[in-house]
Formats: sequence, structure tokens, C-alpha cells
Amino acid sequence: MSRLLFKDYLGLAICIFTSTLLLFPDVPIWCFSLGILFWLWRLFCHVFDFTIPSRKITGFLSFLALAVILMDFRTLMGKEPAASFIIILSGLKALEFSDDTEKDFLVLLGFFLISSKFLFSYDLMYLILSLPIYAILTMNLFPHEWLKGSRSAALKYLGKVILLAIPMAATMFIMLPRITKTLLEIPSNSRYGSSGFSDTVSPGSISRLSQNNEVVMRVELFHNRFNLSELYFSGLALEKANQMNWTALRNEDGFTLSEAPSEVDYHVVLEPHYKNQAFSLKGTDSMGAEGLRIYRDSNYNFKFDTYLEKKAFIQASLGGARPKVSEAIINRNLPEPELSTLTSEQQTQLHDLVKKITDSSRTPEQVSKAILNYFGSNRFTYTLNPGEQPQLNLYDFLFKYKTGYCEHYAAAMAQLFRLSKIPARVIVGYHGGEFNPLGNFWTIRQKDAHAWVEFINSQNRWVPVDPVTVVAPQRIELGFNMYNSIVNELLTEEEIKNKLNGTDTFSRLSMWFDSVNYRWSTFLLEYDFDKQKDILRRFNLSLGNALILVLVLLFTVSVLINLFQRRGIKKNFSELCFEEINKWATKFDLQKKETEGPVTWLQRIANALPERSKPFLPDLEKAFSLWINLAYKPTLTPADSKKSLNEIRKIMKRG
Repeated sequence: MSRLLFKDYLGLAICIFTSTLLLFPDVPIWCFSLGILFWLWRLFCHVFDFTIPSRKITGFLSFLALAVILMDFRTLMGKEPAASFIIILSGLKALEFSDDTEKDFLVLLGFFLISSKFLFSYDLMYLILSLPIYAILTMNLFPHEWLKGSRSAALKYLGKVILLAIPMAATMFIMLPRITKTLLEIPSNSRYGSSGFSDTVSPGSISRLSQNNEVVMRVELFHNRFNLSELYFSGLALEKANQMNWTALRNEDGFTLSEAPSEVDYHVVLEPHYKNQAFSLKGTDSMGAEGLRIYRDSNYNFKFDTYLEKKAFIQASLGGARPKVSEAIINRNLPEPELSTLTSEQQTQLHDLVKKITDSSRTPEQVSKAILNYFGSNRFTYTLNPGEQPQLNLYDFLFKYKTGYCEHYAAAMAQLFRLSKIPARVIVGYHGGEFNPLGNFWTIRQKDAHAWVEFINSQNRWVPVDPVTVVAPQRIELGFNMYNSIVNELLTEEEIKNKLNGTDTFSRLSMWFDSVNYRWSTFLLEYDFDKQKDILRRFNLSLGNALILVLVLLFTVSVLINLFQRRGIKKNFSELCFEEINKWATKFDLQKKETEGPVTWLQRIANALPERSKPFLPDLEKAFSLWINLAYKPTLTPADSKKSLNEIRKIMKRG
């Protein structure tokens, strides 16, 4: 029995195992590993023909897993704990699978598994991968004899089911009420942040993201006000300094609910990052998203009211001049860096540098230019792999190493501002991205993570400045991806040109798929409650009437499917066989009577058949046997039914 799952239901096993793999990024590693361990245990039993565990063992393991999930997540409600438990439960069910009667429950778990993925992502790739899984799971709901007898007939029937399912699914999507997060909270522990940023940034912490190619967001600009070098998306303001390490302070100024913009300047499709930052283009004054509340502080830093657990479709607008900074914010960003760990000689050297910068600079803007000039004229270099340097201090960076990634230069520049009595802070977010001309949008990835500086100018307003513009201007002008290719791959001028234009075949295909995926995600996310009401309004339908209409439609379709199943396969073939036999019997006036069964009818025909037709009786008995078998055997495949009908027709022609 241990061979039954992999021998008779290999396709089903592969589907459920693949569905488990797709959930790997969305559940804790221990839950995923435990689910895989149960599959490996079952495979071990299959290969070596060992006895599978008893139900008592698997039942105990399932209760133990449920208890551990409850302790880990502190709740059983939510996407992550639910998906984690389904992964473990499906592994345990596969481990104990020993009987055909358990197949349907395993199929049900498979449907739950593959559907769980769409709670975390609307990505088109997952949809493409899920379609064959849904098809194979549906086929496993058919009688086992169908699949063993005729796969082509089962595939045809599957096609009919899909043709019925597509209009039903489309109707339900368009007409059923939209349930947004404000109507139905779906809690999640979400401890596994993936935005790449924490509340503290130290030298080397952003540079490690340069190897991460995950998509953070896609941005569509409507007024073309920005080129690549101006695409700065701020996410977190760091105001507390400790050497070269910068940390975000708790906001004490309060947050204001950001109203949905009346005029939209750009769209953002933000991937789930399990934190509350809403990354905004510089100059953004308003952001709004269906089902999500977005707040902004006095410095126009935007945050969600909860962790972002699903893709968010955000509309944003750009404003004019920002209000002046309050005294409280100025004082919070003024403290000079602690230099007590440096020797007196090192402190003197730092103060001499600051004096040199401020002697020729009277305004904050002039100090900014002087600091940039210092970086640009003293052989500072930009490196993509500085390594982790949490103990690096300001003196060593400025006078000893003179090399670093963006966070090194941002931290050092902000420190120099504060030593010059100018309020400053470090901003972390993303810069640049890859432009997709087919879809007219920008794709920003983790490797585009960046840090820069904001200082308060003469008008008491925050002004951004990026020291990387003088240390590695190509990084800002070309973006990280192209700069990284130039540095690491030593591209020729022609290769750089092709890469910039996206003319190679692979780039075009990648852009095409990314564009389709973006439009797909945007369509799903943008189809909100308001758009649904607009569609219903065109048909003069209220939401209640639309819901009733959908329920009536679903009921009607289910009745039609039921009638089709009853009459479409077995009954149609059975009636056709009866008609062939009855048509032949008409020649002898021996049609079937209403009170007769097949055996009684055959006996009457045999008794009344003329002598010249008696040799046909064996063939007639065979035809009756085929008809009886077709009419009363419930598990006959469509292919076998058709074969029986054709044989009866041949027999009747001979008679």
C-alpha cells in the first residue's frame, strides 16, 4: 500500500508538492521544511517499500504542528498561519495515504494549497504555473476508471468543465461584492520583512542588497517630469546618529491621514514587504490606496496603518513647495556626532576639516556644495562590495579608507552637516530602476536600494542631496543595473548601447512579460468597489440586485451541469443503444414493452423470432449484454461506452 500514492496518483502527488514549493517565500522556513520532510518520509517508504505511519502517529503530529503554529504566530487566524498549517497537513495526508477513498480529501488540500498563493501575490507567473495544477487536480476528481481507461476522453470532459468554469469565474469576479481590507481584516504575523530596510542602517547594510533582484514596485509616471537620475523614492528617515550608524526615531509629531489624490501624477504597484513604509517619489503630497489607510507625517513621509501583506495599487500626486520645518524637528536633527571614541588628534583633524568647509560657506546650500567638493576632489571611491562595517567611525572613513557604498557617503555627509551646525538626516529608499518602454513604467528592485541626505536650507525646508553624484555619477545617471554591468562585466560600448536600448532578444522578451504582468496586476488591483459600482450602474443594477442575479446564474449553471452529467455520458449512450436494438426489433413487431426488463424482452424475442433468423440469436444476446453493461455499470468510461455503441450498431446491421 505504501506505493499507491506515487504509483497510481503520481500526477496528483506532483501537483500538491509543487503547490507546497510555491508557498516557500510566504511561510516560516520551519513550516515549509516540516512539510517537505513528510513528503521525503513518504518517498522513503515508497522506494524501500516500508510501512507507512499509522493514523495515530500522523494525527498526533498534526495536533503538535497546530500547537507549535499557535505558539509561533499567537493566532490561528490569518494567511501565514493558515498556509503553514495547510502545508503541514498536506504533507501528513500524503504520508498516511493508503486508500483510494482518501484521494478526494488530498485533492481538496491541493486546491487549498494552490489557492493560498493568491492570498500573497497576484503575480501572473503564479497564475500560469497554477493553471495546469488546477487542471490535474480537477481530473483527479473524475472516476479512476476513466483515467485508466481513456485519458483522451477524460481530457475532453475536462475541457468542457473549464469552458463552463471560465464564464462563471469572470461573472463572479465582475459582479460579486468586492471585499477590501477595511471590510475584512486578514491578520498576519508578518515578522519576515522583505523590504530590505530595518530601522537602523550601518555601513554595508544596504550594499548587501545589490545581489537581490526581487521586484519592490512598478511605477507609472503620467507627466514625464522625471528622468532616471531624478527617481528617488524615500521610505524611511533616520535621525539618530551613532558613529556611522543611523536609526529612525519614533515619530512624535503625529500623522495625518492622506486623502486620495484628486489629480493622479503617478501609479505605484507595491509588492508586499511586510512593513509599513509607503515609498514615495520626491515632491509627493498625497497618496491613496483602495482598502488601505495611508498616513503622512509633517515631513511628508508616508506610512500604511498596517504591515503591507499583499500587492497595493497606490495613486499619488505631486505638490508644490513644502511647509517650513518646525523648531522641534530642527532641534531633533541638530545633535553633533559623538567623537569621544576618537583620539584628541583625530578629533582635531575632523574639526579642522569642518572649519575649512564652513569658513568659505555661509549658507547651508554653500556648505552642501563644499562637502560635495571635498568628496569629489580627495580621491574617494565607490565600491559595490564594501562588506559589513558596523564599527566604522567617521574619522576612518574620511581620512583612512575613503571608499564605500551609498550608505557610507550619506552617513558621513549628514555627520559633517551636523558638525557644521546644520540639521541633517539620512534617507533610505530606492533610486533609479529599469524603464520598460513596452509598458511605459519603471521597475524598481531591491538592488536599487539607496541612501542619501536631507538638510534644512536657508528657508527652513528639507532639501535632498546625494554625495554619490560626485563620487560615482554613472551610478545615478545610468542606474544600478547598468552601472553594475559596466563595472563587473566590462561591457563594450556597443554592448552598453544595446543594453540601454533593450534591443537584444532576451531583454525584449523580458520587457514584454514584465509589461503583461504589470497590466494584469494593475487590472486586478485597480478593479475596486467604485469601479464595480460604475459597471453595475451601466446596466441599471444595484449591488443587491447584482448579487441576486449572480446567485440565480450560479444555480442555473449548476443545474445544467448536473443534467449534463446525468444525461451527457452514460444515459445518452444507453438510449442510443436501446434505439438501435428497438429499431431492429420493429421489423418483427417485437418492440420493448414498458413493463419489460432487458432479459424478459430478449427471451420474448428469442421465442418469437422466425426460424430463418434463429442463427442471429448469439449476436443478439451479445448486443443485449453490451447494452445492459452500458446501462447499469456506473464506472464505464466514455471511450468504452462509445465502443459498445459502435459494436451494437454493427451487430444490428448484420441482423
